[in-house]
Amino acid sequence: MRSTSALLVDAALVTAGSIGAILLRDNIELGAPWAHQHTAYVIVTGLVSLPALAFTGSNRSIWRFNRLQDYLRVAAAMLLIAAGTAMVIFAYNRLDGIPRSIPILQFMIGTFALVGTRVIARIWFDYRRQRDGVRALQMPEPRNQRTVLLIGLTDVTEMYLRLASEQSLAQVRIAGILGRSERQVGRLVGAYAVLGQPEQVADIVRQLSTHGVFVDAIVVTVPLPSLSSAARTALAELKESTAIEVVTLTAMLGLEPPDRGTRSDPANRLGALLTSGAPADDVTFQIDEQSLAHLANRPYWLAKRTLDIVLAAVLLLVLSPVIALVAIVVAVDCGLPLVFWQQRPGLAGLPFRLLKFRTMGAAHAFDGRKLHDSERLSWVGKLLRRTRADELPQLINILAGEMSFVGPRPLLPVDQSPSFRARLMVRPGLTGWAQVVGGRTISADDKAALDVWYVQNAALALDVSIIARTIGVVVFGEHVHANLVQKAWQELQSTGTYRGASQSRRVVPASAAAKPIERAVA
Repeated sequence: MRSTSALLVDAALVTAGSIGAILLRDNIELGAPWAHQHTAYVIVTGLVSLPALAFTGSNRSIWRFNRLQDYLRVAAAMLLIAAGTAMVIFAYNRLDGIPRSIPILQFMIGTFALVGTRVIARIWFDYRRQRDGVRALQMPEPRNQRTVLLIGLTDVTEMYLRLASEQSLAQVRIAGILGRSERQVGRLVGAYAVLGQPEQVADIVRQLSTHGVFVDAIVVTVPLPSLSSAARTALAELKESTAIEVVTLTAMLGLEPPDRGTRSDPANRLGALLTSGAPADDVTFQIDEQSLAHLANRPYWLAKRTLDIVLAAVLLLVLSPVIALVAIVVAVDCGLPLVFWQQRPGLAGLPFRLLKFRTMGAAHAFDGRKLHDSERLSWVGKLLRRTRADELPQLINILAGEMSFVGPRPLLPVDQSPSFRARLMVRPGLTGWAQVVGGRTISADDKAALDVWYVQNAALALDVSIIARTIGVVVFGEHVHANLVQKAWQELQSTGTYRGASQSRRVVPASAAAKPIERAVA
């Protein structure tokens, strides 16, 4: 089913679910008064459902490959639909004649309908697969951490994704999938997007690099002879001209030795450095085992994560009209897609996709000329950046546990020095101490010092202060507080966390240098 058709089917299911909610609330009583009171509500539901489903990407998933992430995406879409519909109707007639329980019933029935259809599709697909005698594959645990781009969209691909997710943990990271046809592009297989077709592999690799995703290996899950000559040629050129490994599934299964060759660019291996530690001579900030244990056992991390979940859910609900308005402005100013993402190192250096509304137009003019960033950024984009409205989608990152409201800002992998990996001990934040004290003008060393100082001093009062200061930065602009920057350096040096080049360094185990002190609380 194409994504446009899926969008219309989902919208129809949501609308039907809303009718069911109204009938259930009114004990299935029909008539002219019913139609007069509730017709507007049903129509608004259908209209609101289209942008809400498109914004959350619920319509883009391939039903037979749905997983928990897709069902959570559906629930988020229904939350926006129920809240958006109620707000529109309230603005129109203050919900006159509409019981207050209708939005709740609408959310419950709509979520059940959308999830139910996907579960049925998944069950039917599994039944057909078993009927056809498809056998599960066994894969050994991979030995090296790598970022993988998959070519092929088959049952074998899905099995590989399941095994990579369940057995490989952070050792294999899936950059995306190249499908066999144009109609699959833009769809989702679980949490992974179909980025293009095999013939476009070189362009896809370059595009991923602009998002901070550096591909280490390309895994082909279909027989090579089944690929077009153009696709095979593109793979051969990549293998010859880059350090990217191109392997077949048999090599990944260990039936033939993979071609290790020359390793990738150092930027590709940065994720491993962040989690396994750098040489001691490169360490600028380090926390000893005793202090690390004390920080890790602080009850504030659980309270902080709980507050993040509650506040993110409330703000997504309350700000849904603002998010919709910004999405419309972005669509008019920049076009589609509405959201731009970049892979950034998060808690413990594990990568995640940082979401932002687009603020820049296309990279090339109509005549093919490459545009400078200043030409791509309109006054609308500048306003969105100035007011931080472009960062509203990061509420989803916070709700998913990838970010927090307060913490060190996530950097691009190439900017995240292994020397500063101590800042990765907590979840990255929507705002942070370095942003409100120093802003963009201070050096990378000063920012890292402020971030590590926050790691050691995080508390509710400090987080509230940072949020209050952030409001001031948005309204009045950035201001460097040199005294607070100096204070951070002095305290880090007095505690032994910072050790200058002139001082002897005490070697700290790599596990203590990069171990996260926050727990993964759902």
